[in-house]
Amino acid sequence: MVVLDDKRARILARELGLEVIVTLSTLKKRYKNGVLVKTPNKIYAHLIENRILYR
Repeated sequence: MVVLDDKRARILARELGLEVIVTLSTLKKRYKNGVLVKTPNKIYAHLIENRILYR
């Protein structure tokens, strides 16, 4: 599993068959815009603990 913030790097990693999880900066942007209720850190911890992947 890899955590990448750069979109092109995420695309390449997926093409190489690696598991890529959503980035913390993406969650922070959504939280700042009022899309998320829980804090990005809590959501990120939940994603990692449950191995919920972004595809």
